[in-house]
Amino acid sequence: MSELRGDSRGHETRDISAGGVGCFAIVLVLGGALVLLLIGGMFWRLNEHFRGGAATRITSDRIDAPEPKLQADPEREMGKFRGREDAILNSYGWVDRGAGIARIPIERAMDLIVQRGLSPTPNTAGKTPLQMQQEKATEAKP
Repeated sequence: MSELRGDSRGHETRDISAGGVGCFAIVLVLGGALVLLLIGGMFWRLNEHFRGGAATRITSDRIDAPEPKLQADPEREMGKFRGREDAILNSYGWVDRGAGIARIPIERAMDLIVQRGLSPTPNTAGKTPLQMQQEKATEAKP
């Protein structure tokens, strides 16, 4: 076995310095007190600042929220909206009478697509509705 160097008791023979522990405790308490004083002073200063009313006073006029405001009865309003949309989808009517654009019920439109197919008719020559409207508008101008 190897021989232990120095004292063979196997534990620390020196005690901790009581003065060092006392100094550390005093510094710790004073540091904590200093932090508390700084935070308390900061809160006191902020309280004085806000108590003056500068930061809490409303400086602008009241602005009402734009429409639509809170719905009183969303289910009823959604029912009315769907009713209007269904009426448009299932009725004949003019989209733009001057340009000759009309709407037809959706069921009738689907029947026409089944009968005629989706290929362009010979009179449109593959033009889109927008192109036909533009041509009609340029023909109408003198």
